[in-house]
Amino acid sequence: MRLAIFMSGTGSNAKKIIEKYLTQKELGINNFKPALIFTDNPESNAYKIAKIDYKNKCFEVPFVINSIKEFYKKQGSDNLRDMKIREEYDKEQLKILNDNGIDAIALAGYDWVVTSVICDNILTVNVHPGDLRKTFPDSRKRMYIGLAWEPSAKAILNGENKVYTSVHLVTSQLDGGPLLAVSAPQDIQEEVLSLEDRTVLLGKVLGMENPVKYISRFIKENPGLTDEEISALFPIYGFAKDCQERLKIHGDWIIFPKVIEYISLGRYAKDEAGNLYFNNKPIPNGLEF
Repeated sequence: MRLAIFMSGTGSNAKKIIEKYLTQKELGINNFKPALIFTDNPESNAYKIAKIDYKNKCFEVPFVINSIKEFYKKQGSDNLRDMKIREEYDKEQLKILNDNGIDAIALAGYDWVVTSVICDNILTVNVHPGDLRKTFPDSRKRMYIGLAWEPSAKAILNGENKVYTSVHLVTSQLDGGPLLAVSAPQDIQEEVLSLEDRTVLLGKVLGMENPVKYISRFIKENPGLTDEEISALFPIYGFAKDCQERLKIHGDWIIFPKVIEYISLGRYAKDEAGNLYFNNKPIPNGLEF
């Protein structure tokens, strides 16, 4: 299975997938191969991972960069949420993927929604730092969507005592595809568990209608602030960030490469109704690690 890895930042999940491949290769197992690394971000570690980090293992990966911000700018727009332009952006990637014979895509810390241009044509899998099994009681909408620390923050504020990583099939709906796997849990910190009212962790945004979104916007508008400075203003950020980092180590890095391996072995299946199976057994909430 020829795998493309999409990434936007440090690429820790990309490295774990490559290391899984190299470990298997040493054992004479050849079920999948990282065949392309793509990044939207010129400042990411994609080139380093593709061309430098595994030279001592005699392994390099073809590397492609297509700055999403520059692409939008050339289209005369600074609205990165314009999905019509995103479709045109994804068409460029799809051609590259097809030219490289890609069978599947791993979104390993990729910061953007991929459109149906990609996910309807090539099997696409994403790792997410939140428990996507949980939905709002009055709808099927998932509760803990969002990027980075946000799902953990939402879980903390909702009274959860544990957080999880999820791996899911990608659809054009944000964090909306069927679940492939869910990690073992990570405990929320004792300092949080002892609080009667966790909203005190929101700091000065206690009265905001959507405080997590407000904090996320505040961070983007103040890029010079350190994590410690942000946590001093909004304690929820520090606790959620810690959960996210532990999930990365004990969740993402364990289950994401395993799911890629299982897909390459054909151990997952999907019926006409979209239900998923693992080893022919239904997994309505994903494979639980």
